[in-house]
Amino acid sequence: MDMLKDSCKRSLIVFSIPMILSLLTQQFYNICDTLIVGRLLGADMLSAVGNAGTIINITTIVCGGFELGGQMLFSEAMGRKTYGVIKKGVVQMLVFSAFTAVIISTGAILFRNEIFSAIGLPEELYGATGRYFVLYMAGILFLFLQSISNSAILAMGDSKSILILSAASSVINIVLDYCFIRFGGMGTEGAALATVIAQAAGMTGSGYLLRKRLKSLPEDQEPVPKGLLVRILGISIPSMFQQFALTFGGALMQTLINSFGTEISNGYVVVQRVTSFGLMPVVGLAQSLSVFGSANRGAMQYKRIGEAIRFTMVLVLGYIVIMDAFFLWKPGSVVSLFLKEAEGSEGFLFACHYLSYSALAYLLTGVEYLMESLLRGFGRMKLFLMTTLVFLVLNIGLAWILAESLGPNAIWVSNMTGRLVVAILSSALMVYVYCKEKKLHIDKSIIYE
Repeated sequence: MDMLKDSCKRSLIVFSIPMILSLLTQQFYNICDTLIVGRLLGADMLSAVGNAGTIINITTIVCGGFELGGQMLFSEAMGRKTYGVIKKGVVQMLVFSAFTAVIISTGAILFRNEIFSAIGLPEELYGATGRYFVLYMAGILFLFLQSISNSAILAMGDSKSILILSAASSVINIVLDYCFIRFGGMGTEGAALATVIAQAAGMTGSGYLLRKRLKSLPEDQEPVPKGLLVRILGISIPSMFQQFALTFGGALMQTLINSFGTEISNGYVVVQRVTSFGLMPVVGLAQSLSVFGSANRGAMQYKRIGEAIRFTMVLVLGYIVIMDAFFLWKPGSVVSLFLKEAEGSEGFLFACHYLSYSALAYLLTGVEYLMESLLRGFGRMKLFLMTTLVFLVLNIGLAWILAESLGPNAIWVSNMTGRLVVAILSSALMVYVYCKEKKLHIDKSIIYE
């Protein structure tokens, strides 16, 4: 598949389907891992793994930022046909990310008890959490290297291989997870060891595939510009900051929600799980549009980008309308998969109302995701970061302000307001950026003619 020449619709569909399936595969693994640890080791050990996972998620934000930065630069280079940028950039990123992974893992392991104390981990869970945490962090290098390799492979238009690697890694992880705990008599360290082995296998597979893809790239005569690593970090660091901001914002929102009681908190958790899973196809399409937009921007093919935006917007909004219809028609059926009404009617009703009343918010979220993904694809990371911060301020600020008068309903009201403002803002910014760059390209063409 060639994103620069094939039909826009075909390119996006062929590229996005494996992306969406990869995301769903990761969700499936998380569910299986939770079930295995919870059923075989019990609630305390599940809590230990969950607490370790909270810390690990913060450290892997750095990894995700590197992956995004590399992907955007490599996609643009594919469009410009400056293949030397990809070859040299991949090497630089692999070395830099490996160094960063070693520093992070070493520091996290050495100061793990201080970290556990900072998050308020009960002392009786230090042992189990520590065993999981140390093993996982010792192997985080594999995750970093795999992520960089995947970013280059995706930039070259190959999402099918990423799906295969993701599925294989998940299967290895689930099987080893069960075997180490069920038959090996291992505790939380068994779950960590299974993950590390699966990540090592994924790194090996993606590394082999990346080497093969790089060899197939033709040689170009363009000199490789200096500062590739700086350019990648220029994209990566704002992305990391955005993820840190979202994580911090989520903690502030959870603090407010906890003030309404356990039942409301449980209902909110259910809504987050349902919507994160339901919006996964939207995330996959947004990521695909970002890669497509970056590559065609590099090739100065703005007409194809415009066509891709319209097509993807129709797909996303059409899908969300169907999802909304189900949430409006059977919200109780969705919530009952996770929370029984008899076990907490207040939380159950809150979750049902949240799903139903947020129908418009999901449509706005779809628009926001697509526009922000394009801002990333165009390298406008400051504008992308600005939209995220605007949403956090509106969403969290309004929720705290309205909580006294609206109670738990302030949560979905503030979310709706934030999504509306940011959908309009991100759309306006993207239209401005697109029209400005397109006009500049046309003016240059006229001058050169």
